[in-house]
Amino acid sequence: MASINITPATIQIAENGGLFIKRSTVRLPDDDGGEQEIDSVVIGEDNSDFFITYLIGKEGLSLFSYPAYIADMPGIIATSVELRTLVARLVKELIKAS
Repeated sequence: MASINITPATIQIAENGGLFIKRSTVRLPDDDGGEQEIDSVVIGEDNSDFFITYLIGKEGLSLFSYPAYIADMPGIIATSVELRTLVARLVKELIKAS
């Protein structure tokens, strides 16, 4: 699995822009009719529909869900630097939209 960390710098960028970023889990159906928990990274804004989820996998972070009004979301994030760059871009877009 690619080593992707939510660094203190990434957290600070998110918080400065009114966002949060954290690890979480997503429950998905498995092949046996049950559920499986998959680790994820969530970027969001409190009390808003702005909520992006990336699933943690062997190749890095794979885009799972995001609001339709956010364009050009990367499908795979392979490094911590790419994650930080995405968070900074999202903060800029949200500031510009407000």
